[in-house]
Amino acid sequence: QATYLNHFYLISLVGFVLIFLPANRFAAWDNRRQPELRLDSVPIWTIWLLRFQITIPYIYGGIAKINADWLRGGPTCEGTSSVPSILAEQFRYFTFRGG
Repeated sequence: QATYLNHFYLISLVGFVLIFLPANRFAAWDNRRQPELRLDSVPIWTIWLLRFQITIPYIYGGIAKINADWLRGGPTCEGTSSVPSILAEQFRYFTFRGG
């Protein structure tokens, strides 16, 4: 069992940053009680901050997977033990190259 769940960690960080962002301006329940809070646009810095925060783990994950095991398609070999060997090679190629 994994002790470090990177997607959970990412969602936790995004949720923490959303505490400080003005995210209640467009489609929040607060706007029903206080219509003067509603805005049809958001500050561009909030979009860039969220983009940056989501991009960093994906870049790090891509760099971390540049090793011999990942480049030969090793992790996809583990799940193909029940597939016939001719199809397993095609499945590995498709999964590794196609995503």
